Amino acid sequence: MKIFPFTIREVDWKENSQFLMNIRLKVFCEEQHVSYDEEFDGEDSVCRHYLAKDIASNPLGCCRLHPSGKLERMAVLKDRRGTNIGSELLKAAMNDAYKAGMNKVTIHAQTAAISFYEKFGFLKSSEEFLEARIPHIKMEIILH
Repeated sequence: MKIFPFTIREVDWKENSQFLMNIRLKVFCEEQHVSYDEEFDGEDSVCRHYLAKDIASNPLGCCRLHPSGKLERMAVLKDRRGTNIGSELLKAAMNDAYKAGMNKVTIHAQTAAISFYEKFGFLKSSEEFLEARIPHIKMEIILH
């Protein structure tokens, strides 16, 4: 695994929407052919957002944590996958969920990413289903 220096910060949606949207457009809309309307569901303003940037402040990845405890929109730019960015985004969001008093975090994981989430203790809690025409499975972790 190639390691690049990067930072993860919780960011304000209004101030950072362009960075967050650009990552999600590239990963979900361009690579995975998710429609714009499916990707941008009007929920961003109520969510906590996390942004990974390199030392030159270039955005690399993001995710959001919905007030319901659902972790969503986990995305890392293609050329930076496998560099621990997704792991650190996940840890930051889970840590904040715990601090906010959430009992559990859920995620609709793309089936190709199930093993990634299992490494962090997420357990499958549904049968496979389609979301944005991509196979997913609901997973959850109880926070202690």
